[in-house]
Amino acid sequence: MNVFNEEEVAMQETISMQEAVQDVAVIVGKRQLMRLQTVVERHRSGPDAPAAERLDEVLRRAIVVPQQLVPPNIVAIGSTVRCEDLETGTRWDVILTAPEDADDARGRVSILEPLSTALLGAAEGDAVEWTTSDGRTRRTRITSVARMLGREEPAPAAASGT
Repeated sequence: MNVFNEEEVAMQETISMQEAVQDVAVIVGKRQLMRLQTVVERHRSGPDAPAAERLDEVLRRAIVVPQQLVPPNIVAIGSTVRCEDLETGTRWDVILTAPEDADDARGRVSILEPLSTALLGAAEGDAVEWTTSDGRTRRTRITSVARMLGREEPAPAAASGT
């Protein structure tokens, strides 16, 4: 039987949280990638430039797949994501949106916000690390993902015969 003192238990919990937050694979559908690159370009200068750069970094390391092959447990624009803070156990839902569709009162969070950018392309069960506006580092686990396909992701334009 192993007996640990409080300091050893706290250290083990810290190690477990650090192991839980890995560099997760970021999977993005090709159609969504194009849409998000447009967001980056629109916000590359001005007050949202740091956020646009952060999103661009995520997109550069993304695994890009045909849109129809994005698994349903992957976070995308339009996803409703149930989050759990790994330090406090607090749970909440967010819906990832384009910046122009953000509405904090309805839980619709811009993809340029640090949490949304960290969640993008991650899978249910993954843990992500992000920095709050006041500089605190947070660790958040994705406990569920529900995607609203077709609502946030417009279908490709139909070919015209004229």
